[in-house]
Amino acid sequence: MKTILQAKDVNKTFGTKGNLYTALQHISLSIEEGEFVGIMGPSGAGKFTLLNIFSTIDTPSSGEIIIDGQNIVSISEEKLSDFRRNKLGFIFQNYNLLDTLTVKENILLPLALSKVPSSEIERRVNDIADTFGIRAILEKYPYQISGGQKQRAAASRAIVANPSLILADEYDNSIQAASVGSPKISSAFSAAAVVLIIFVAIFIWYSNSFFTRKRKKEVGLYSLLSVRKKQIGRMLFYENFLMGIVALIVGIALGSVLSRFFVLILMKVMGYEAMTDFSISMAAIINTFVVFMIITLITSLQGYRLIYRFAGAHRRSEPFYPIEK
Repeated sequence: MKTILQAKDVNKTFGTKGNLYTALQHISLSIEEGEFVGIMGPSGAGKFTLLNIFSTIDTPSSGEIIIDGQNIVSISEEKLSDFRRNKLGFIFQNYNLLDTLTVKENILLPLALSKVPSSEIERRVNDIADTFGIRAILEKYPYQISGGQKQRAAASRAIVANPSLILADEYDNSIQAASVGSPKISSAFSAAAVVLIIFVAIFIWYSNSFFTRKRKKEVGLYSLLSVRKKQIGRMLFYENFLMGIVALIVGIALGSVLSRFFVLILMKVMGYEAMTDFSISMAAIINTFVVFMIITLITSLQGYRLIYRFAGAHRRSEPFYPIEK
């Protein structure tokens, strides 16, 4: 049977003289093709350090590591990048799926980087998706699927390029948890998205108030022309609301198109095969539209309140707008 991984007297120390910490000491092991090997031990035993060394993320202080006939300790950094992409598959405990890509695009990413033809990419992705039972969620984004589905997608990405060795960091936790009970669908918005929504709401609220106050002269003129306060308020409310809708539609359209084209152009510039056809998540667009429509409505009502108050200012002793002399 073919030996896929062979470690010979691997040692790893951290720190400098007088303050050295030995993470790995005289580690030797051999893994044959088709074997499933688990590395177990208490916290601090060096499991993660050993996994990082096998995955070429870190280097040993001494010793040899041979993967699929290649000594990864002596290989150059440039060749190591190609070796990692072609020979190794990674399954991370926290999935490490890219939120800006669909599940399908996340899975095919290693193939696109390896310049595999589009037809072959499509075939491999569909085959691996059927194996893991995730064909139905290929066009969804990571924030739209459950934890177990994310882990299956991550496993599919690791396997789709047929690597010689797959390295997994406690990969089965989420899969087992998902199989015990019904999966909880993750929220459509991450913490970062919530922070962004709050920031945008505050910005729109402030800017709307600022520009509304700047229109005191215009509103005062309407009042002097005997236009009723309610009519002025409604007119400017509809104006702000319609402008908000137009800005929202244009923003979503341009954001969706430009973000996708940016990824495709970047792949072309780097000399890689385009990953997939142009696609847009309707669920993401609907969620964005609903949230920002609510923000636009609230800020428009706030502008209506300010204008309604300003419209009666001409009745006070102070002039509502500057009078040019």
